[in-house]
Amino acid sequence: MRSPVLWAYALTIGIASAFEDASPFFLASTSRLANSSLESLKVASPSQVTSSVLKSLGSCPSQTYIVVEQRSARLADFTGREAAPALRRLVQKEDTKVLSSYVIPEVVAKIDAEELSRHLSTQCQAQRLNSEVFTGLRLTDTNISPTVVTVHGIQLAPGESRTGRLNTLRFNDDRLGHIVDKAASLGDYTVIYITTPPSLEAPSSRSHQQQIYDMDDFELDGTEHIELKRDFNGHIRAAENSSLPLFETYQFLSPGLFMGGVVTLLLLLILYVGVTAIASLEVSYMAFSKEMGPAAQKKQQ
Repeated sequence: MRSPVLWAYALTIGIASAFEDASPFFLASTSRLANSSLESLKVASPSQVTSSVLKSLGSCPSQTYIVVEQRSARLADFTGREAAPALRRLVQKEDTKVLSSYVIPEVVAKIDAEELSRHLSTQCQAQRLNSEVFTGLRLTDTNISPTVVTVHGIQLAPGESRTGRLNTLRFNDDRLGHIVDKAASLGDYTVIYITTPPSLEAPSSRSHQQQIYDMDDFELDGTEHIELKRDFNGHIRAAENSSLPLFETYQFLSPGLFMGGVVTLLLLLILYVGVTAIASLEVSYMAFSKEMGPAAQKKQQ
């Protein structure tokens, strides 16, 4: 899909119904990639994406191929203009040098960035460099071409807040912007932006915790000696709130106390109305006189 609005289209298509184990894929190139099968893909597997990319770049049209791997990212992370401005500028063709751009909103499972880089290097007989070495090259050092540059972005923490994930994504995007500027000074370039869904990153951390704390596999008897190792992994401590104001540190009116107070007030109000009604009853003194009593009434009859 090559429309200038494909970024907005990709970010609004099925975000609510997106697969849990799916993440987006982006590609932008200063070369015109004709008849690319990436144009028709909305939901794809890693093998489909890899084969389509290698087929589209079969003629090796670029001098620099930038393969970016952003782990633990989802489609919603790229919403908003402030999320990834450098990537957004490439995909929306705001840079007039970009002639082809494609977005696959949902790639189910993980694309192997290392395998894709290796295939590109073999297919185009290109040297492979990491981002630090590439950005440090001088123009006189780049006589050997083409080049495959691998960029590993800082992983987005699965449990991090929206602001924290946005800051990490912006930091990685700034790095991408510098690398793209370097590649643009050398000639044509292609940016392949691969993301990994958070659901594929979470199991590794859970299995690590199970490896440390799971004691179900041990069979203890009196003849065995087992050494239990302490877990020295770092843990996040809760922020101390001793410096906060008094009413922010302690909760003086909990929901239970509030409801109890309301019920007590209602009961006291009902009791007050009842006592007031009883107290307002008046009996005339004449009701107790002999002339008004039952005996007097019988005599009158």
